[in-house]
Amino acid sequence: MRQEELTPDIAGATDYPDAVHASWLIKRLSDRWALPILVSLQDKPLRFANLQRALETVSHRMLIRSLKGLERDGLVSRHEFTSVPPRVTYELTKLGVSLLDQIHVFTCWTQENAQAILAANETFDSRNAHCPRFLAT
Repeated sequence: MRQEELTPDIAGATDYPDAVHASWLIKRLSDRWALPILVSLQDKPLRFANLQRALETVSHRMLIRSLKGLERDGLVSRHEFTSVPPRVTYELTKLGVSLLDQIHVFTCWTQENAQAILAANETFDSRNAHCPRFLAT
């Protein structure tokens, strides 16, 4: 993984440090597999193969890449066991559990406000029907 993919964009960090940190985390969580990994690990640690089976369509490479990013951010921990064959498990850290709590809050907010958001989309789309470049794809 390239270093620039793992390092937050700190341009303007002195002007808006909280926004930079939030956007950095949002970028990490926007990874296709980050949230499914966190949710899969919410109940118990999982071995790599079990995690891959739980996520079904994730490739080996993408799972490793996402796990490394989450581990680097302190959300997931990796534990190696010296056994034959070698065994590796992943689990949420305290920080990861606290983030998952916030994700659940956001999920509830989304469910409570889904109708209002859809209504706003419809209003916007009807108002801007003559400007297709503004319509969501």
